[in-house]
Amino acid sequence: MTISPGVYCNGLTLNANANVTMSPGVYIISGGSLFVNGGATLTGMGVTLVFTSDTPSTANSFANATIAGGANVNLTAPSSGPMQGIVMYGDRRMTAGIQDSKFSLAGGTSQAFNGAVYLPKAAITYAGGASSFNGCSQVIGDRITFAGGSNLAMNCSSLGVRQIGAAATLVE
Repeated sequence: MTISPGVYCNGLTLNANANVTMSPGVYIISGGSLFVNGGATLTGMGVTLVFTSDTPSTANSFANATIAGGANVNLTAPSSGPMQGIVMYGDRRMTAGIQDSKFSLAGGTSQAFNGAVYLPKAAITYAGGASSFNGCSQVIGDRITFAGGSNLAMNCSSLGVRQIGAAATLVE
């Protein structure tokens, strides 16, 4: 199945054995969660996922993401335009440290987010072999946890993303 850019209220769920391709563009997930179950496949080139809320003053109203172990995810950011190089973008109105700003990216060995994962107020967990293959991943978050052999690659020239640094940087 192929889906189109637009606003997805109350999240988007892909169950096991689902095979979904995202057409190029911006996908606004307003409230709820992007949930990709184990065995599901999500792919897309030129894609930006925006996590936001229609009711930002309500606790737990911002969208988040959970990629379950065994899911296959391969998303690549646009290489031009206003969202150039950004594959995931978190609303700046999110509140750091609350339940709705947690992103669990544990898709396993075939998970790749090629582009910047810009979730500055979120707690982000990469686990279970989560990888960016030999592409581009730059992660900006409030708290970032790596577990289970996860890794990132930093060859971002094809997406027009400037390199942040030559190695991981801890900022307190």
